[in-house]
Amino acid sequence: MESTISMDIKKVGGWKTTMLSGEGVVCQLTGPGRVIIQSRNPREYAMWLYRFMPHPSN
Repeated sequence: MESTISMDIKKVGGWKTTMLSGEGVVCQLTGPGRVIIQSRNPREYAMWLYRFMPHPSN
């Protein structure tokens, strides 16, 4: 994200919501600018990136 954006992490709901749903925090972004979000799971994202990385010749 660009430096013109501020980020605040906030709690949502109570402990029951957090424990039962696995959610309970949100990230609130404010200000002008651009934010790039990665929405793939980490393993799939790493495999996708691997295609673009330089590899030594054998």
